[in-house]
Amino acid sequence: MTDKEHNDYYDILGVEPQDSIKIVRNAYLQLVQQHQDTGDNSPESQAKMKAIEEAYEVLVNPEKRVGYASPGTLYNQDSEVFPDDAPLTQAPASLRRVSTRRLPSRKKKTAEPKALNLRVLLYGFVGLLVIGGVALVAHTKFIDENESNIAPVPRHSAPAIAVETSPPNPEVHIELGKELLAREHYSDAIEEFNQAIELDADDLEIYIWRGDAYLGEGQYDLAVADYTIALQENLSDSELWAKRGIAHAGMEEYMLAIGDENTAIDLDPDNTTFYSDRGYYYFQNIVVMTPSTYRSGCDKLAIADFNKAIELDPSHALSYYRRGLVYDLQKSYLLAKADYADAISYDPEFIDAYWERGMVHSKLEQYELAITDFSMILELNPDYIDTYYHRGCAYQSLGKYDLAIADFDMSIEMNSTPATYNKRGYCYLAKKNADEAITDFSMCTLLDYEFVDAYFGRARAYQLKGSNALAVADLQTVISLALNDQGLVQRAKLLISELET
Repeated sequence: MTDKEHNDYYDILGVEPQDSIKIVRNAYLQLVQQHQDTGDNSPESQAKMKAIEEAYEVLVNPEKRVGYASPGTLYNQDSEVFPDDAPLTQAPASLRRVSTRRLPSRKKKTAEPKALNLRVLLYGFVGLLVIGGVALVAHTKFIDENESNIAPVPRHSAPAIAVETSPPNPEVHIELGKELLAREHYSDAIEEFNQAIELDADDLEIYIWRGDAYLGEGQYDLAVADYTIALQENLSDSELWAKRGIAHAGMEEYMLAIGDENTAIDLDPDNTTFYSDRGYYYFQNIVVMTPSTYRSGCDKLAIADFNKAIELDPSHALSYYRRGLVYDLQKSYLLAKADYADAISYDPEFIDAYWERGMVHSKLEQYELAITDFSMILELNPDYIDTYYHRGCAYQSLGKYDLAIADFDMSIEMNSTPATYNKRGYCYLAKKNADEAITDFSMCTLLDYEFVDAYFGRARAYQLKGSNALAVADLQTVISLALNDQGLVQRAKLLISELET
């Protein structure tokens, strides 16, 4: 990285390489405030804000900043006074605060020269001390020599000058925190709300905003604590009950989430989202329950809620998708497929619906339809990694091995897994390419020693090359590992008999 590139981010924010994260953050917040004050939404202004955002994302992150800094930079993350991941100060569990820092003045800065060197300033300061000392000695000598001729001068204390200071304003922190929250800068938003609460702990609305920030940050327990505080005087706020339900669900406390959603529905019985969310909590609760508890009827309660949500809003794509998940869990694949189709019809870019429908098509052995769904996902988002693997499996099932290998190549390039090497190995085996197959099966067993199917596949590839002894060794490994798959064990024994005759 060149020196010019190194200086860009610091120049954009108007900070120095040795400045702490606190200074960087405050500089960024001032620039954001200035942008808001001007109300300028021109392309040039938007481009400038984008550069400011990019600079801030790097310089406020210690790891990114150290990677960005050039050799000789003064910044040292080990000496950072206010790191973003500083531990919470000790406080009641319902109200932990990160710090008590105050936001600096948001008045526009005048340009300041940056060329002053610290050493020059130090030498100048020492020089002033020397000159001052010499002057003081001369002045004292003059007084001593002329003291007898000078009449005493009455001394009067100077009147105190009253300086008016503006009291800290929590509204400033609240508004800035809300702006940061909207930009998904959750940790910075939390800090602003912390300072607002320090100034006015009785404003319960601040706890709602901070709870939203905790929710975005994934700190669900702290979100629950803040929403609980806010509910003290907002028991009729259905949205607040629903938010706490979301936070409980984030902690996998689904029955508590359902309880919150019950209250929200009691307060607002015609809210589509509330029924859809409660149905989803019933569905999630099924996943964590034992089979006996599963038979208690959570699946039926979930479907009833999704039916109600769809009744209130027949175009609610999310409810169709979620009801499809329950039908899928019940192995009612045709009903699930129909619901995923409805979700897609109301939201043509609903990637998760394409995904689930593609998986159902695979279960129904409708591989061409599965390939169509997976291809649509990749058209919407080429980085949806698992899609290459599953589309490759569908191609393999159709005997389209070259297309399958191409998808497995992409999957391995983006995220190599033992299963992908194993699948590609079987494609090479089907094409009678024994060497490539052996390489893939070997890589699979290297990543997962107990991947039994790969040993069986490699044995078949060795058989294809005429290396019967190596094939038998792999088949014996299959027998020793596949204790719970007697079908595979029998196949291995039969193949050993065939090779040894």
